Amino acid sequence: MQKAKNLPPYNRDLKQKSLYPEATHQIKFIETRTAYWYKTGVSVYSIKKENHDYRNLAMKEMFLHEALKLGEIFAEGIYQEVVPISQTEQGYSFASQGTIVEYALKMQQLNDRYFLNHLLAKDKVKATGISAIAKKLASIHSQMQVEKKVSEVGRPENLYELCEDALFQSKKWIGTAVTEAMLLFIRRPLEKFVMDHKKLFLKRIKKGRIVHNHGAFVPKHIYLFKQDIFFLSPHLVHPKLKFLDAANDVATFLIELERLAKDSLAEVFLKRYMTAAKDRDLVRILPAYQVLITLHHGIQHCEWADMKESEEEKTQLLEQASQYFNMAVRYSEELSDVEQ
Repeated sequence: MQKAKNLPPYNRDLKQKSLYPEATHQIKFIETRTAYWYKTGVSVYSIKKENHDYRNLAMKEMFLHEALKLGEIFAEGIYQEVVPISQTEQGYSFASQGTIVEYALKMQQLNDRYFLNHLLAKDKVKATGISAIAKKLASIHSQMQVEKKVSEVGRPENLYELCEDALFQSKKWIGTAVTEAMLLFIRRPLEKFVMDHKKLFLKRIKKGRIVHNHGAFVPKHIYLFKQDIFFLSPHLVHPKLKFLDAANDVATFLIELERLAKDSLAEVFLKRYMTAAKDRDLVRILPAYQVLITLHHGIQHCEWADMKESEEEKTQLLEQASQYFNMAVRYSEELSDVEQ
């Protein structure tokens, strides 16, 4: 958690219950790596921190409206509206009067205990729940197929370029969470796989397997309660990562289940998704995307560790990074076993 002096100027005012007609209790403020959250008991107001994706207020507003549209697909009814935050002589409030200084995305507040990361931690996830998640993801992917011109991002050379970029970025952390030998070990079977399986990539393009991905399909973004299933926080990122093979979302989720030693649930998810999506070739391309994702996760955790002052937090994040890099090595080994 950042120190109070580093919080935005509107933070104190936005914690006032009087600004929220729907509030059922005092406003709960939460800061994450990427956003500030204000919870009212009924609604949540999310304010994205500044980053290179939106360098000015107009870009952020556009970004949030796109997030609203995308959220309606992955979590129907949860994402509600984009709300301006204005400054007047009286202070900051959610209104269009005064000078608009920021925008928030308003969402329905969901009970934290029913997010999949909490349910998995308490062993409260059954095969039926995982099957329902797989079926819904397959259904959404079928709606998110991209036009032919965009689907060219599914070509083998594009995936290899993404992996090469990740391998290059990983070099910065040699001796910290990964070794040079590990990176070489990952690259060799990856190169061969891309060269030997061009027909597989082209077949998947033809069959409409290139989709607008969720992009962050991990347990903490999945809500599961009875018949309600919502996939929150779909990522709005560079087109190189936004439009990919549906295997990208599947791989992201399977990696986290494996990390949590939920192998039986991972097996159920994969089997149910393949059946619902009628995607028999998925298992052949899956390891390539698992390599890409684990490399990205390894890099990300190293970067987070680099920003921490606490040695304990640094160590924990670097251990997680090392775990992801080791998973990337193992997935690259599996590429050698994929039949042509």
